[in-house]
Amino acid sequence: VFGPSPLFEAAGAAVASYNDSRIVLLRSRHNLKYYGRFQMAMLAPTPYFHVIDDDMIPGRRYIEALLHVSRLRPPHARRPLLGSIGWLLPPPQASLTFGSYRSTVNDSGGLYVPDLAYDITVDRLLEVDYLCSMWFGQTRWLRQLWRQRPLTFATGEDFHLSHMLRKYLRVDSFVMPVTAGEPETWGDTDHRLAYAHYSTGGAATIRLRDRIWWAALTSGASFTWSKASSPAALRAPLEAAAVVLVLVDGEAHARTLAPLFAALATGKADSTGRTTTLLVLTNSRRAGEGDATAEGGWLAECSAI
Repeated sequence: VFGPSPLFEAAGAAVASYNDSRIVLLRSRHNLKYYGRFQMAMLAPTPYFHVIDDDMIPGRRYIEALLHVSRLRPPHARRPLLGSIGWLLPPPQASLTFGSYRSTVNDSGGLYVPDLAYDITVDRLLEVDYLCSMWFGQTRWLRQLWRQRPLTFATGEDFHLSHMLRKYLRVDSFVMPVTAGEPETWGDTDHRLAYAHYSTGGAATIRLRDRIWWAALTSGASFTWSKASSPAALRAPLEAAAVVLVLVDGEAHARTLAPLFAALATGKADSTGRTTTLLVLTNSRRAGEGDATAEGGWLAECSAI
């Protein structure tokens, strides 16, 4: 139990009622928040870990189902990080930009699965970009959570865990199927709790979480849309334009490259009928050194040409 929780006494009574020395209730006066629970799970002496949000109530046979799936071997399955809820992040739009994962404009947002509000169910093992609310996998995998420093510790541990395991261990994330009429095998038997108490809402939090997965695109992230069964549809925006990718490392660098940018960003079609699209990546950490207005200035320099 992290911090001054009013549930500590009730949790202690529940643990004591089992009279089982294998069940331990740990308490910290400091709220270690979202990443702290995975740090504690790293110390588990068991081959598997299971981290559950406090608004999730799994069925009695859910762990049995998790163990069954996690022990399957190729060609029947890959090594999976398992859960009961996940997100499919949105693919690039025709403008070669990415929208918010929570956007509801022009179908540019991601997909939350399962989502009973829209009658979206999962009837088979479904690969997703990241899991939320519940995670099950091999305990030794948790060391990878710290392979790269998270962008922030305020939120995003769900995405960061899936990203690190996919990038460094080739462990993908999957939502477990829900069998109608068998609630004992469900990971989430009362989804109303998740709707009522989710902590990832609010404009500021959504903007921060968008920054997390957008930043991951520049550090080797791969998403489910890149594995689509119709890659031609994903290639269409790229094939319609000649794409030039440039890394700008500061204001002086941007000014030096200005003539090149101007030549590339004319917007005119070439002999094949394609227009040129200029993508500029910036080293914002480097830009933040020195004058606080430097970053905005040289970014404006890039966008103006």
